[in-house]
Amino acid sequence: MCLGKDDWRFIRDYVDATRPLYHCTKVMQADHYPLSQFYIDWLVAIQEVSMLKGNPFSNALVSTCTNRLERLRNNMAFKASLYLDPRLNFLDSTVFESTNEKAEIQNFIADTWKRIRSLSPVVSSDEKEHTNAFDFNDKVDDILNKMFGGTFNTSSDNSSTFYNQIRALDTQDRQPHTFNVWKQWVARKYTHPELHSVAMVVLTTPSSQVSVERAFSALAIILSDQRTGLGAETLPNILLVKLNKDLSDKVMSDLYIWNDTITEMNSNN
Repeated sequence: MCLGKDDWRFIRDYVDATRPLYHCTKVMQADHYPLSQFYIDWLVAIQEVSMLKGNPFSNALVSTCTNRLERLRNNMAFKASLYLDPRLNFLDSTVFESTNEKAEIQNFIADTWKRIRSLSPVVSSDEKEHTNAFDFNDKVDDILNKMFGGTFNTSSDNSSTFYNQIRALDTQDRQPHTFNVWKQWVARKYTHPELHSVAMVVLTTPSSQVSVERAFSALAIILSDQRTGLGAETLPNILLVKLNKDLSDKVMSDLYIWNDTITEMNSNN
């Protein structure tokens, strides 16, 4: 069968229209691909397709991709990912439609932090010392209030500071698209511990099923016909090591040093 001129034109138009989406799909197969990065790449793909003037597939693809993105924009986890990304949320940014939308996202971030805190009820020794010192300061302020009048805010949960930090994200400088958002939040572990905890959850929310598919593929290799007797605890441990093999080189050297230390201690005893 010989393809005619119209057939080749159809193939060319189809390839040109789907190429940006294909590239976006390939990028989504990365190990760590946060929702905010997907949003940026998807917008770029839509823009590239819309610039194909005269392409018969362009308008339909742009409409479909835009509608899909709008449905995702209704998800609060998706919105929170955009809010925590300084490439999208910055001073005078128009990513969010209204102050009410921002307020909903801020409340979602605060509620997420409360859920994280509820799962970690253990108080560290440093926090206990801080609490005891705060209680003492409360007593001193009570005495001063009785002597001189007035009131003093002695809230110990730092909730007002936390909310101020959330709202302050609106005033940060805009960052270029190459900015590493993940490293930024890792670096904020001690300066913004509450926001850091939320960011670690929001930014690790998978934007695709690639990680799940990769886990199933690895599981098929591990759980072979010759290894059906693996226990309920052994199997997930092996899978964990298999899926995080990139970290092995980083931790194995430390393990060897620790083993040498144990051997030396035993020989001295």
